[in-house]
Amino acid sequence: LRQILINLAGNALKFTDQGEVLVDVSVQAHRGSQVTLQFSVRDTGIGIPAEAQERIFAPFTQVDASTTRNESGSGLGLAIVRELVAKMEGSIGLESKTGQGSLFYVSIPFEVLPETSLPQQNSELADLAVLIVDDNRTNQVILEETLTNWSMRPDVVGSAKAALKRIQEADQAGRPYSIVIVDALMPEMDGFMLVEELNQRKKNLVQTTTVLMLSSADRQTFKQRCENLPVSAYLEKPVSESELMDTLMTALHGSMLDRKSYEQVQPISQGLKILIAEDTPANQKVIRAILEKRGHSVQIANNGREAVDYVKQSEFDVVLMDVQMPTMDGLQATQMIRQLADSEQAEIPIVAMTAHARREDRRKCLASGMDAYIAKPIDAGKLIQLIESAQHRSGERPSTETWEDVPMVATTKQINTDSAKARMGGNEELVIDLARFFLDDAPKLSRDIEQGIADGQAEAVERAAHSLKGLAANFDAETLATQCLALEEHGRNDDLKKAKGRLRDLHKTVQAVCEELKTYIATEG
Repeated sequence: LRQILINLAGNALKFTDQGEVLVDVSVQAHRGSQVTLQFSVRDTGIGIPAEAQERIFAPFTQVDASTTRNESGSGLGLAIVRELVAKMEGSIGLESKTGQGSLFYVSIPFEVLPETSLPQQNSELADLAVLIVDDNRTNQVILEETLTNWSMRPDVVGSAKAALKRIQEADQAGRPYSIVIVDALMPEMDGFMLVEELNQRKKNLVQTTTVLMLSSADRQTFKQRCENLPVSAYLEKPVSESELMDTLMTALHGSMLDRKSYEQVQPISQGLKILIAEDTPANQKVIRAILEKRGHSVQIANNGREAVDYVKQSEFDVVLMDVQMPTMDGLQATQMIRQLADSEQAEIPIVAMTAHARREDRRKCLASGMDAYIAKPIDAGKLIQLIESAQHRSGERPSTETWEDVPMVATTKQINTDSAKARMGGNEELVIDLARFFLDDAPKLSRDIEQGIADGQAEAVERAAHSLKGLAANFDAETLATQCLALEEHGRNDDLKKAKGRLRDLHKTVQAVCEELKTYIATEG
């Protein structure tokens, strides 16, 4: 399926000089345990004459001689697609007019999984009113569907003038928009002019409304124009769901980063040298403030490419890497760092920052070579704990005294017995039983992981880490669960060297959780 879509999309891009290429999927039929999905690739390219459509799927076929001169290719792409579709018991067709573009559609049957685990919806975005301002119908549809899937309430207009009217009506009705997503490049009145006008009309715009600016132009071109406007973030098209979610969470909750948790940060005497790869100025400022207050030295990289260059040029103890960045994202940057010839540089601990807590997003982070992750909005205590526990494995902690005796924040509890009790329907006895199960099993599983590493048994490491992760989840022991998730991934990838580097922190965290659970049992049991 991947090859089918790559060939169709690649073919569309090759013959489309202007306009767009849209890849879509929909349910065509659903009968019992089988579902037929229709994948379509639509472009606004040169189109295919009617007389050429019958032979377009034959090997070495081009539309005409002029096309061959202008566009390179083997001529095998669509023939391969037809063969792959046939092997998958599907069908393929096309609609096209010369000069108006083409639509290729593929229908393929699939077996329905008996159980499907859907990602949890982000409750913080639910019911937020959003206005989408874009003159491109395709962009409107994609954004509207995405936001609706997140339980948000999107409205769509096609011009800046219509947006001004809709915003005024919403304000007068007492239902103002929480978020306005604006296309930068629109006819008559562009996105920048719209935001300027809104800023004049609504003096408290920056306090009441989150404004996101989208553009297909070069980031630097419109970044400067945005800096003097109340724009929370700016994104380059095409925008992925992951990137949009990350930006929304950062824009909506960035101000939460530097308040309560920041005030609890206490300094240490010997800090680390930390590289922060983050493209959002507000986040840069807040994270720098947290870490510098703790006593660490900070260097900022504005994208993944800069982060790789900094790691090559200087020595750092830890890298804090945002996943979604322009030029080069955090996953790509991490992969490049892990491939560096200098082993010290290649093995530097990397902590991911992401707005997502979904399993697949965590897996992508760890698969790219990241050591841990922290979800946005960022809590200062968790950030410090991750940074300081993830520092370079060949180095030492700041000092035994500062690490053991000076509290990182006012509280560093490993577990949450209240949430465990809530899950058990308020039954304290069940929670105490769970705690005793943990005390019996967790140390053994921790030893099983260590033994599996020593014996070179990656599968045993994966199994034990998975089981320990489940025990940790019962008490929201996030630090332990994160460590187990990483070990589980290392076991799956047969990377026992990385797994071994995590053992000391794992044993220490298991011990800390056990101590808290013993105290809980003594108090409540």
